[in-house]
Amino acid sequence: MFDRINDEFFGGGVPRPRLGWTLRDSWRTHGHYDPAHGTIAISRSLDTPETPAYVVEFVLYHEMLHVAMPAEIRDGRHMHHTARFRRAEAAQPRMADAVAWLETFSRKNGTRRKRRRLTRRG
Repeated sequence: MFDRINDEFFGGGVPRPRLGWTLRDSWRTHGHYDPAHGTIAISRSLDTPETPAYVVEFVLYHEMLHVAMPAEIRDGRHMHHTARFRRAEAAQPRMADAVAWLETFSRKNGTRRKRRRLTRRG
């Protein structure tokens, strides 16, 4: 999945980090990129037959964007989800479907997430 997404959206330019599932279930944080350790971890709560592949692909794509677009530092703050990042994220064709599925998934599992803004910014 990583190689296909890398080729399709990044022209093969994202260096391959260590990939894996989180050790614990997480219904709010669906993925995480750790630049210090060069890892992408996807929540193991998504590692089920009920989770559509496009959802895991979107979460992986989002984390790959963090590899391709490191945080910008503004006024001493690390800015991870900049307008540029959100525009690139919106290029993923199934983003709206994946975000809707993840919001429903989170609600069913007793967590409340702030509703995801799907419009382009900046």
